[in-house]
Amino acid sequence: MLESASTDTFKQLIRDFPNSPYAPPARMAIALQADIVRLQTDKLQRDEKIRQLNALIPPPAPVLPAALTEAESAFDRGDFAKAANSYESYLQSKPPSTEMDAILFRLAVSQLLSGVPAREAASNDTFRQLMKDYSGSPYASSARRIIDFREKQATARQSELKSKEDTIRQLKDQLDILIKADSGRRRTP
Repeated sequence: MLESASTDTFKQLIRDFPNSPYAPPARMAIALQADIVRLQTDKLQRDEKIRQLNALIPPPAPVLPAALTEAESAFDRGDFAKAANSYESYLQSKPPSTEMDAILFRLAVSQLLSGVPAREAASNDTFRQLMKDYSGSPYASSARRIIDFREKQATARQSELKSKEDTIRQLKDQLDILIKADSGRRRTP
């Protein structure tokens, strides 16, 4: 709501005062707001791609303990917070399983998509455990690709954030100069 109002204000400033020294910073602010909207849309698209990839995960073994059955059911429904809880409960019992690599992978995916920041961060540890304990598993290579993707994404976000902060700092400096110049003109009789 606030972004929309400020965009409208910037557009009005540009339209009503095209020769104003404030018009270029207003154009840049509008462009930055558009970039933010684009980044949010990109995030939603990436999240959807991850959900689609999750649909390709092979089905679990037919006979499962209750906590694992609950975890698998929640995972299939897309209730990743509940799935993560159930997988964690199942794993606390230190069960013997021939499909532990798949269970760890689905736990990590559930943590990642749970919507809980602490769990999202813990998913990297679970992916790394999978790669360490089951390095020959096909899930290990998927875990490596996910971690690599997330690291590249984090680096890109940091770079983009730094760039935007630098741009904002420059705009603020320019705005301060313009304000000082404007106040100096007002004092002159």
